[in-house]
Amino acid sequence: MTEGSQAVQEIAPFSIVPWMYEKELDKKYGVEIEKLENGIETGLIRTFERNIPFNGGYYNPISEINKKILKKYKSIPGFCSMKIKNKKDLEKHIKNLHELSYNHYLLKLEQEFGFPSYCCYTSSIDLFFSLLKRGYPNSSIFGNWKGNHAYLGLPFLLDSTQQRGFLIIDSTSDQLFHNKKVAPKNNIFVSLGEEWIYETDWGNGKNLYPSKEDDSAFSNLHTLREVPNSSVHESKDLERFFKEVFENPVEINPTFF
Repeated sequence: MTEGSQAVQEIAPFSIVPWMYEKELDKKYGVEIEKLENGIETGLIRTFERNIPFNGGYYNPISEINKKILKKYKSIPGFCSMKIKNKKDLEKHIKNLHELSYNHYLLKLEQEFGFPSYCCYTSSIDLFFSLLKRGYPNSSIFGNWKGNHAYLGLPFLLDSTQQRGFLIIDSTSDQLFHNKKVAPKNNIFVSLGEEWIYETDWGNGKNLYPSKEDDSAFSNLHTLREVPNSSVHESKDLERFFKEVFENPVEINPTFF
């Protein structure tokens, strides 16, 4: 492979415009997410509950986590990344993540008064477990606790070039922006390497990247195994996380709608 042909196969960092996916999903589910408010019944709550297999926040049952996640991944490294074939493959995973987050958003909008305000951590927990259940062992929660916000990141490794990156998905992103008319719901973007910039109106534009200086932490398959009697456990060993996830790329085969 020549240097030029290899460069063509590399992926550049990019952001998604969530409303483009929202329009497709609105048609699929027969709703208009922009017009929905807290407590409005969609008639689809059973569908959303089925699509989001974990929705208990801090109180997801330990027995279900053990049965549906820890046993499922007993041969998978606790720190891992997913193998990506090409940009088309990456885009498939982006759509998977966005649709799951969309389902979660509508479920919580119907169930929880005030959602998505100050719901970032419990929402991230539910999405974290639901992604694990559906076939993403690399699902990880990042909490920037000085920035008081949590969201998810899924590390990936591009097969052809060994390019490293993350799929970032934020299930409560619209609360981070002053102008709610343009605030992206279920914000999603692709970042390359082990660092990214995530700046919004939240915290006067603070970068929400999970840094040691910001008292940040993560949860992943490793932390679940480390404390199996807790529904969610955090670690602040970010240096280990960013080092080891790319040492263990795995093939994944997610099950989706």
